[in-house]
Amino acid sequence: MIPFCQWFGCDLWLVIIQNVDRIFVMISLASILSALFLILGSILLGYGLVTNGDSMYTKSLGWNLNTIWGSVVLIVGVLFGLGNWLSNQIPKKENL
Repeated sequence: MIPFCQWFGCDLWLVIIQNVDRIFVMISLASILSALFLILGSILLGYGLVTNGDSMYTKSLGWNLNTIWGSVVLIVGVLFGLGNWLSNQIPKKENL
């Protein structure tokens, strides 16, 4: 073995590099989108609740659009998460 690999553990890195495709396959797109929508919706909803009754909402006819859109985005995140959970509950067929 090369001394460099003995010092820095190249064998471990080779195992990680060879198994990268197995690591990333486990994360579905629905779970990533669910997390992103939940985070964004929570930020918008929280900001809307904190600034409720502020004078900046007079431009939007008094509607707190941050709270409205934060709720919508949060619901979309919950729906993505629910769909992801339901799709994982269905047994998958084995590939022949």
